[in-house]
Amino acid sequence: EAVPISTLGESPPLPTRVAGEGRFDASRQLLLDNQVRDQQLGVLVYTPWRDAEGRWILVARGWAPWPERSARLPDPGLPGPEAPIHGFATAAPGVGVRLGEPEPPSPVQWPQLVTYLDPQAFANVLGGPVAPWIVKLDPGHPAHLTGRPWQPVTFGPERHVGYAIQWTLIGLVVTGLWIGLTLRTRRTGTSKQEPDS
Repeated sequence: EAVPISTLGESPPLPTRVAGEGRFDASRQLLLDNQVRDQQLGVLVYTPWRDAEGRWILVARGWAPWPERSARLPDPGLPGPEAPIHGFATAAPGVGVRLGEPEPPSPVQWPQLVTYLDPQAFANVLGGPVAPWIVKLDPGHPAHLTGRPWQPVTFGPERHVGYAIQWTLIGLVVTGLWIGLTLRTRRTGTSKQEPDS
């Protein structure tokens, strides 16, 4: 049973099946960069949607191809602005390692390409409160871009910790080998220089 979106607070249990009445703003879409599907580069499209209470929610509508960086950004249209939505409220996608701070949102550049998705960073740009979670549209929804099921996240942050440990150990082994070979070379060079008695 879907929960009305208007009843969700700032920290609802996630994921939660939701439905609600509201209005899309297709003129201000966010594109999450570096998303690969079927070995093709693209973006995830997030379209702001405003519920009856005036709160903005970023709605994930699916993947769009963007294989050529010199090409124009994708800017998918909508079947219509007035749209009931149904899907899953879930946490905004996180990042493994954040290198630097993202650029502040631009109020005039749309669609807007982002590397990290922080819904609440867009409150000033959208002119109202933004839910800290997102909604992933059901694949059968007419505003969904591909109609394909969402790909499950098969690993969490612990995998990044595993990679960090692995690369740290590799670094320690390489450093140990370098020190060992350096000392051996110095000993060999010193013994060759000693005069015969």
